[in-house]
Amino acid sequence: MPVTTAQADQSTAPAASTVASQPDSSATNSAAPGQTPPAAPGQATPPPTASVPPAYGPTPDQGNVPPAYVAPAQPAGPNRLDQAKTYGANYFNNLLQSWQHPMAWAAHQQDEHPYYGIISLVLLALLNTLAFWGVMRHIVQLLLSWAVKYASNLGGVIGGASVASNLPSASEIASVQAQVDQAVSLYVSNAYIQFFLYTIAIFALNIVVGYLAKRYLMGDETQSFFSYVNQFSYYLNSALIVAAIMAVLALLGIVQSYVVLIGLIMIAGAIFNVAFFMATTQGVQKRLDRVYTMVIVQVAVNVLVMLFVTSRITSIVTTIIDQMQHSGLFR
Repeated sequence: MPVTTAQADQSTAPAASTVASQPDSSATNSAAPGQTPPAAPGQATPPPTASVPPAYGPTPDQGNVPPAYVAPAQPAGPNRLDQAKTYGANYFNNLLQSWQHPMAWAAHQQDEHPYYGIISLVLLALLNTLAFWGVMRHIVQLLLSWAVKYASNLGGVIGGASVASNLPSASEIASVQAQVDQAVSLYVSNAYIQFFLYTIAIFALNIVVGYLAKRYLMGDETQSFFSYVNQFSYYLNSALIVAAIMAVLALLGIVQSYVVLIGLIMIAGAIFNVAFFMATTQGVQKRLDRVYTMVIVQVAVNVLVMLFVTSRITSIVTTIIDQMQHSGLFR
């Protein structure tokens, strides 16, 4: 059957409309990156999409230069004042524990700072120096009053009336005493510094000898030097109480009772020896026995300290007597 031209146009019309109703995929895919694809017929045109460059990719203004790196803010740590307060509170807590439980060093050694022991030794040396200052002032006053009181009697016994006539009068004694006090105070001020340094030297001598004996005679290689210092000071902290009592009595001038003073000195010496013994003998024993080690160390240290202290005290007393003789009291 022949087909007319009109019928052919009608048969192809729906297909053409179907093709026209579908969007051109090639046109959609051919859109440039970062651009909005063209809208299909009969649809609203979407808004343009902004082009977002990569985080470190080139930009029209920077080219290939990456953006500057900004470091994150660091949290603010504690200031030095807070650290000092914490350090001081921990030290005094450790000091209180050593007074309450002198033998419990092993239970508190983990809470100790390496320099707690050194601080305690310095405090003990300062308190001993204050006590020494008060005692020396009292001794000088006693020597001066004794010389003035018994000068005439001694002069009459030793040299007769000629010596007694050369003794100063009562009006001159006050002036001479002021000169003696000034000279002695000047020397004793230097003696305080020397006494403090000598006390530190004695502590250092005991610590060094004790640590070397513990490490090489006994064979204990598990303890460090600062740990030994902390252990020794922990046992010795009780002596701080005795030294404080002596310093207060000396500063107040209440040292007339030499029995009390000697008793306090003996107690302090006993605490020192016990602390030295405990710190040196506690530990691992691989070589020489603890008792033999301590006997050798104690004898050696006591002899050295006795010679050192005796020579220093003799020098101080001799100098004070020379100052009194050159002051004009005995002419």
